[in-house]
Amino acid sequence: MRYRIYPDINLLVNQTKGKHSLEQILMNLLTFQNDPQFNPGLNVLSDYRGCEITSDKTDFDKFMGQHLKTNHVTSNVAIITDGSKETALGMMYSLKQTKQTTRLFSSLEAACEWLDIDDERVMQFLHDEKPA
Repeated sequence: MRYRIYPDINLLVNQTKGKHSLEQILMNLLTFQNDPQFNPGLNVLSDYRGCEITSDKTDFDKFMGQHLKTNHVTSNVAIITDGSKETALGMMYSLKQTKQTTRLFSSLEAACEWLDIDDERVMQFLHDEKPA
């Protein structure tokens, strides 16, 4: 997982690829919330294309219980995913959110349109294969 915060456009972008448990994803999400540039009002673009979540429904319930206690994001969250299990988990996640507005997308273009993002730095970050 890697992320970048763009305070000038009020955006946090995170990208996760490879195999991960929900516990690993939760630990990664807590990482950016400890970044000095983080603020709860940032819009979030979460790219999970190419990510395989290795956890089951029981793990999801534990994840949500902990995440709802530790999540400080209060704005718009766009989640991009391309796997059927990850899409189902994303839908369940969006239904359980109370502090933020979460939408699931299958394309970067649609997610960026919803968040009103038109910034080449974001596209460069998401298309760069080198870890940041």
